[in-house]
Amino acid sequence: MSLRTRPALYVLFAGALLATLCVGGENANADDVAVYLAERDLIQVLAVHLEQQLAEVDGEQRDELLRALADLYAELLETTANDDLRETLEKRGRAILAEAPPEGADGLRLALLRGPYRLAERIAEQHRLRLADEEKLEHARKSLNETIPELLLMVQRADATAELARRRLSRAGSREATEWSAHAERAEQQSNQTRFLAAWALYYQAYLSNQPRSATQAEELFGELLDPQVSNIRPEAVSVDLRAVESFARSILGMALCRSLTSTSVEAMRWLALLEHNMTVASLRDQVPVWSMVIHLEHDEFRQARAVMLDATGSEETPPTLWLRLLAVHSAEDENYDVAAVENVRLAVTGLAASGELEHVLDLARKYGDDLLGSSGFAMHYVNGLLLYQRARETHGTENPPANDEASALYAEAADAFELAINEGDAKEYESAAAGSLRLIGLCRYYRGDFLSARDAFVQASQRLPMEQAAEALWMAISSLDQVVRAGDNAQLRSQLHELIDEFLNRFPSNRHAPTLVVRRAATSRDADLSIVDELLAIPSGSASYAEARRRAADMLYRLFRTQRGDDRAATGNRFLNVVVPQINDAFPANSAHNDELSSLLVLIRQTLEVALTRGVERLAAANEAFDAIESVRTINLVAIDKHKSEFAFRRLQFAILHDVLPNAVLQADELWTIDPMGQWALLASRAMFQHINNLVETNTLNRVDQMHELQLLVRFGGRVLREYEDDDDALNDRTILSYHAIVAAAAMRLWEHNNDDTMGRRALFLYEEKLLEKRSNNAGFLRAAGLLGEHFQRTELALNSWRRLVAGLPVQSEEWFEAKFHVLSILEHTDVDVARAVMKQHKLLNPNYGPDPWGARLRAIDKRISEDALVEGATG
Repeated sequence: MSLRTRPALYVLFAGALLATLCVGGENANADDVAVYLAERDLIQVLAVHLEQQLAEVDGEQRDELLRALADLYAELLETTANDDLRETLEKRGRAILAEAPPEGADGLRLALLRGPYRLAERIAEQHRLRLADEEKLEHARKSLNETIPELLLMVQRADATAELARRRLSRAGSREATEWSAHAERAEQQSNQTRFLAAWALYYQAYLSNQPRSATQAEELFGELLDPQVSNIRPEAVSVDLRAVESFARSILGMALCRSLTSTSVEAMRWLALLEHNMTVASLRDQVPVWSMVIHLEHDEFRQARAVMLDATGSEETPPTLWLRLLAVHSAEDENYDVAAVENVRLAVTGLAASGELEHVLDLARKYGDDLLGSSGFAMHYVNGLLLYQRARETHGTENPPANDEASALYAEAADAFELAINEGDAKEYESAAAGSLRLIGLCRYYRGDFLSARDAFVQASQRLPMEQAAEALWMAISSLDQVVRAGDNAQLRSQLHELIDEFLNRFPSNRHAPTLVVRRAATSRDADLSIVDELLAIPSGSASYAEARRRAADMLYRLFRTQRGDDRAATGNRFLNVVVPQINDAFPANSAHNDELSSLLVLIRQTLEVALTRGVERLAAANEAFDAIESVRTINLVAIDKHKSEFAFRRLQFAILHDVLPNAVLQADELWTIDPMGQWALLASRAMFQHINNLVETNTLNRVDQMHELQLLVRFGGRVLREYEDDDDALNDRTILSYHAIVAAAAMRLWEHNNDDTMGRRALFLYEEKLLEKRSNNAGFLRAAGLLGEHFQRTELALNSWRRLVAGLPVQSEEWFEAKFHVLSILEHTDVDVARAVMKQHKLLNPNYGPDPWGARLRAIDKRISEDALVEGATG
């Protein structure tokens, strides 16, 4: 824990440090210590040091110390983010303020006033969303009423101080000018900061207390901040450049909000529109839509508010939760029952429901009544179901079914409401909430003791919910069916239960319920935690719970491994393997009839291979244990192994790579590609091979024969990786994917260059022309490759264009530039000799010696040929 988070400890530390500094000898006087602390930015310790000096001085010296302390505490209050430390600093700051000269402590006074202002501001914005109770509102109003007069007095003092500093600066000599200039700048800054805080405080007073006069006062102050030279500033006169300064942009926002209270929405929007300029600081520019909604809603312009929200978020995205709540509460409070307001409420509440924001939905229903959404539609039935379900849970009061009669009746009503919701015509518009309704129907039936019907609802929900929620739904389906199986020995239901468990383990092998399902444990921890792992592993081997505890510990370690990175991940992975590898033999089933044991073993095998073959862990012996177990399982249940055939092939590929046995890795990758070219494991295999072979090529330690072989493999597996993106028009916007294309193209080109392999050349040409140059049209390497390949494959126009762009873009007279110039002239010699002569003439004007070899000699040869051709043409003409 940092000392800065423990104020009392920090003060003790400061005293100890000061004592140490002052023991140094006679030369370690108070001024030396102050300089030492200031130079090292030990501001809090310096403050303690100066406070200790107060008792030793008086008069002007004491006033100077108090002014310095006021500045220090003002700085500390502005920079601390720790609430406890802030409270301590405010207490000490007030003590300093009580003694400090009035003219030197306004910085501290302002810092102390920011605390109550920020609380009032937070309450006011909560009220805008109807999340603040009357007690909080009254506290905010009272705080602002007390703060504003003091702020306005400080504005006057700050203005007077700044004016005095400016006058003295105008009369100061050259020696004093620098000092008075800095003094005037500080005074101006203090004036602006005080005026800014006072303006916002006045705005919130006007907003919370319906006092237009306060808003008018705030407008005057905001106007002075925007342009002190103009008495009644207009929006079009506001500086564009200064909108990049946050305080300036916030002053524009303040002006817009004030005008919303004192004038029309049109006038307010004129001010707010200034923040849409791209020069505006991004944090404020991004808030323009929600403040536009605020202004429109304050003027009962419900349709416009909705349009702003939908335009800002688009039709495909759900608006932010607080935007939806803002629209809902203000529209719900319309006393005129405006059609647009009613539509807003329905839109906002259904949006909240679709986002799973149930607390907001329930809160709105409590505030504005159950009939908030009308008499039909998905949202109305869904919210009604939520309210009934909430009442049922409160009445039930436990997780154990079956519920009492009263709660059971409420569960039945809730389930009926959810059924009506998912059968409404607009249910398809709320896919997430509709799938959630199936889960809630299952819960209602489960708590009523109707377990088989609950199972059916949970299974349906598991097929429609996102992965994590789907796992929970399927877990509840298993739990529901398990209740029936335990109550009576029904072979058919027992078989159905095993099928559900197998489905769960296949779909969610790393889910926290996996080991629980295998052994049907009654309870389990929800969170993976190393402290729980330590407790589980501490259970002695003689305990009946030993095996069960170690299985649970292994599960937790695996889940932690999946979420961690770096050294922590490697350490957890090794610990997991130490626990799980012995379990593989212990978990081996006696025969194929033990489906649950077999499923559990397969989960352990798959997890072991994943962890053992991860870079940084690389426990090949543990992986070998897992592979041996796979072969043993194969002898008793080939079908179980075949379900994961591709996954195990991929793991063998990883093993071969780590073992540096490339032929085996190639064999596994090709087998996976043959089975399912675009399957998950085939794609993973291609990526792994591509990355591994590229690393081998980049190390450049292979002989020429091996290197050509690796390049061929690189093109083969790289091509498979690229197939994954061939139908994605935006894929090449990703730099990583672009680099994959570049690597494959370069490898194909090298094979063409070294082996005269035209197949590889055409492949490289396709990638450079159709893919890479489409995205990086000025890349010199891509252009050079396209030029060389274009010439070879008689793609004259492509080649000439590529070389010309290189000539235009490369540094003039660089070696690469001369190469490009040579190729341009070489092509023109055979396609347009007149142009070639003109280009050569221009080249010789700048390069009489043609250029450095080898390009100079080649250019000279071209010049000779085209000159001789000209003489021949003249003689025969």
